[in-house]
Amino acid sequence: GKLVVVSGQMGMDKVATLRWDGATAQARMDNLLSAYYGNKKVNAVLSPYDGLSIGIISSLKGVGYGSAGQPMPIISGQDAEVPSIKAMLRGDQYSTIFKDTRDLAKVTAD
Repeated sequence: GKLVVVSGQMGMDKVATLRWDGATAQARMDNLLSAYYGNKKVNAVLSPYDGLSIGIISSLKGVGYGSAGQPMPIISGQDAEVPSIKAMLRGDQYSTIFKDTRDLAKVTAD
């Protein structure tokens, strides 16, 4: 397949979410959906943090995603936070990453 960023917004200066705030991510996703996806399907959202993923999921559900006729796109996350684990069990979020900082610290120290 081919990854297409419909908005054309790429690079940290355009896509970073200030203070890793879920409400900010939700508002940004609301804007992206209304400006660029009126009649287009969202296939995936690559989110670097579960707290952002939850806001993104809320935005997508607000425009009808998560129904039989419009299934949720693939949504990633990171940190294995409880709300995202629950979202995965519901089928709203596709994946998260758990990085045990204790193990990472040990390997780094060695």
